[in-house]
Amino acid sequence: PADAVRHGVGYLPGDRKAGIVPDQSMAVNVALASLPALSRFGWCDHRAVKRAADDARRRLGIKCHSTTQPIRTLSGGNQQKALVARWLLSGVSVLLVDEPTQGVDIGARAEIHDHLRRFASTGGTVVFASSDLDEVLVLADRVLVLRKGEVGAELVLEQCPGLDRAALLALITGLSREPEHGDQPPPDREGVRV
Repeated sequence: PADAVRHGVGYLPGDRKAGIVPDQSMAVNVALASLPALSRFGWCDHRAVKRAADDARRRLGIKCHSTTQPIRTLSGGNQQKALVARWLLSGVSVLLVDEPTQGVDIGARAEIHDHLRRFASTGGTVVFASSDLDEVLVLADRVLVLRKGEVGAELVLEQCPGLDRAALLALITGLSREPEHGDQPPPDREGVRV
């Protein structure tokens, strides 16, 4: 993990409980990947950590009574936003995300999507895996469908304007194939072309 961070890669696990330190404060959890930058002479600068956490709380809309509140007492969506804030604060350029919004409410889901899009729009790269096909269609620019340990299809969503959940599911299950360059893709049952 330390090598990955040094090379500008952050990771949000599919199970957010594996990413948080539950009994530590929201501030400490946000600052974990940035402790060297928030330390002076090898000692953690608690004021710098608090400033960074207050800024993350404001920018990402993390709802908590105080940044000193144990992160385990926050809702799942706010815990996930704190994990996103951790990597945004650290300055990584690549963010690997497994199941970005699993177990969060619809409001937090939209906010997390916005933060990931904003990160990508400022030059960052987000690589995510999701079992939620609606999330894939809303969030992804490019989709790699993995089937039997290999890439079964690669889609640039901008070039697939009619792609919907059913067509994507057909590609995943192998009931449909990715159109080859120059092919006219076959319509699915509802007439949507992939």
